[in-house]
Amino acid sequence: MPTIYTVTTPLPATPFSTAFPHVLSITTGSGSVTISASFAVTFNQPIIGLDAADFNIVTTGSVANGTISSITGSGDTYTVNVTGITGTGTIGLDLVGLPSI
Repeated sequence: MPTIYTVTTPLPATPFSTAFPHVLSITTGSGSVTISASFAVTFNQPIIGLDAADFNIVTTGSVANGTISSITGSGDTYTVNVTGITGTGTIGLDLVGLPSI
């Protein structure tokens, strides 16, 4: 007797609500950094509660040791400063958590 397999189709993801705070852009003014970098983070609406735990530093190459040293701003625009950068490659910033925002 042949084995019978049941194929199920996953349900579509819940649509993203634009009412929920989310990042519109994360940019840096310079294409080249030495030991520090500043990232401008713009949200779709004013937020509160933003801190270093809400971000991941993403690197390539031998870039290491970057630490978020400060976050300044208010409303929907913030500046995230990363210091202590060593090595060569690229460095970026990702928003990873919104529960505290």
